[in-house]
Amino acid sequence: MKRRFISKLPLLLLSALLVIALGTRCSDNTDSGNDMIDGLMNGPHDARLSDRILVMVDSLQPLGELSPIKAAYLRGYAYSKQNDRRKAEILWTEAVTPEPLNEEDIKYHAMAANRLSNLDLLKGEYESALRVAVSALDKLRAAGMDSGIDYAHLLIAVGCCDLHFYNFADARENFEGAYSEFLKKPGQYNSTMAALITITDQCLAHKRYSDAQMWAGRLQEVLDEYKKTERAKAVTVDKQQARVCLYKASALEGLGYHAEAADYYDDAMESAYTGTPDGRIEAVNYLMLAQRWEEAADNLQLLDSQLSGFGAVWSMDNITRYLLPKFEANYRSRRSAAALETGMQICNSIDSALLWMREDKAAELAAVYHNQEIKQDLVKQDARIQRDRFIATIIGMMLLILGLILFLTFRRRSAQRLKEAYVRLEEANDRAQEASRVKTAFLQQISHEIGTPLNMISGFAQVLTTPGIELDEESRAQINTGVIDNTKRITGLIGKILELSNLVSSSEIEKTDRVRASDIAADAAAACGIVQNAEIDYSLILEGEDPEMITNRTAAGHILTLLLENAVKYTGKGAVRLGILASPDEVSFVVEDTGIGIPPEDAERVFGQFVQLDDYQEGTGIGLSLARSLSRRLGGDVVLDTSYSSGARFVLTLPRKTT
Repeated sequence: MKRRFISKLPLLLLSALLVIALGTRCSDNTDSGNDMIDGLMNGPHDARLSDRILVMVDSLQPLGELSPIKAAYLRGYAYSKQNDRRKAEILWTEAVTPEPLNEEDIKYHAMAANRLSNLDLLKGEYESALRVAVSALDKLRAAGMDSGIDYAHLLIAVGCCDLHFYNFADARENFEGAYSEFLKKPGQYNSTMAALITITDQCLAHKRYSDAQMWAGRLQEVLDEYKKTERAKAVTVDKQQARVCLYKASALEGLGYHAEAADYYDDAMESAYTGTPDGRIEAVNYLMLAQRWEEAADNLQLLDSQLSGFGAVWSMDNITRYLLPKFEANYRSRRSAAALETGMQICNSIDSALLWMREDKAAELAAVYHNQEIKQDLVKQDARIQRDRFIATIIGMMLLILGLILFLTFRRRSAQRLKEAYVRLEEANDRAQEASRVKTAFLQQISHEIGTPLNMISGFAQVLTTPGIELDEESRAQINTGVIDNTKRITGLIGKILELSNLVSSSEIEKTDRVRASDIAADAAAACGIVQNAEIDYSLILEGEDPEMITNRTAAGHILTLLLENAVKYTGKGAVRLGILASPDEVSFVVEDTGIGIPPEDAERVFGQFVQLDDYQEGTGIGLSLARSLSRRLGGDVVLDTSYSSGARFVLTLPRKTT
């Protein structure tokens, strides 16, 4: 049995306290029926008074004096006092389902969410608890009602979920927010201590020992204030003081301060509470951490009676939290018979756990559809399932425990994958927004690029078609040249748009042309017209042999043309050099210019689709992206040499042979 189960031994009484200490209340209402309901809720909690609440709610709701949200919450409250957790959960789910219409609805929505999220926590349904609590907190904040006991308990529920999902910083922030909220009402000693007990217990369960020690200290401070009040009860002081000592003992033991931990444990043992069955069960957490197996095993003999007293169901979480530590304590203390008995109990509890999970799913389905007939059918179905349930085959005890460990590990990894998927979804959304932006900019740029030559051609056409105008031969030649040049410019732009399909293609280009590197350079220079450009000092530098290579001459020449066009575009007036370097396996074409250069931090960004570092330059922003795509389809690559500082230097590398 691995030690990681030791620190996850939540105390049964504290788990029950998580629900009991929710501090539910009904709102003040001038209506006499509502006042009577409030009086019943604030009075003794027995089944008869709960029945009266149900009768009054059934009478008042048809008269329109209770909203559906408030009525559902009150019915759930009544059933919870009758220990019918299943019906209470269904009704609280109904209370948080509709959208609140006013502040009273928001109040009862939050009260129901408070109860429901804590029930989910007890079942280990952390995703559901987080969804319910966060939704209620958002509604309270939007309505300016971000204060009060329910608001604080919802923050604690979110903090518990954060601990489960390893968001420790968020958990601490939510716990601090809840504690600050309780401090606004210094008279709420019982609620404050209940909240601190929940927080400390959760920190210990998740091995956050430093945090647990801090919260135990705060519990001591609140307890000291409570002792000074006239209503302080000796039994409450004794019980909470024992808990403080047990919490500090567990936290210090987890931090490695064994002697100090033992002193706090000894102080706790002097209280009357630790002599009770509840107190002995709570002491097990420290005993397991301290590896005091004999004492832990002795205390855990009381576990079955305590669980039956609280009507606990054997869920997978409860089996892991209670029975596995009991098995380990007996096993470590060499009590073979007791360990074997506990192992058999684990085996026999599996079918109960499976049935309990099915019952929970059935209850959840009933709450979703809001249909009384469906609810009754599901109850009947649950009864049939319980009557006809199968007895699980008892397998080897160690194999079953291993299966439970794998199950818990899978759940934790699933939660982590869910978190990672959410992060990836946000990243994908950001990329989609950026893609939309650059595509819009691309379309605007294309419109401008095509519109300019079209306007010029239109202007020339108007001149030529103007009646009575006489042009000399030189003017006609200039107009003719302008029409041809701008037509070529439009044709080139359309060609580049068609080349966008190459950006998304990943198929390899056929390489069957045997050609010299200098021939590829000559093709590129001719295609981009760099030799005829009077403002560019172009030179070809062949270092060593003129290598022969097997490639696709057209594609390779097009890549080099794109690089040369880019150099001319951003150089304006200056020098462009094309160097050819050869090795036995590859050929490198180095294009250098004396233009504006590219910052090193944009070395990869310039290869993105539709990216232009200078918005005032003409172009579509796809040249470098297309060059890299084609080079990789030829088995090579294009990179920016960031060590070059006199302009920009791009290096095209292609393999010399096909194999």
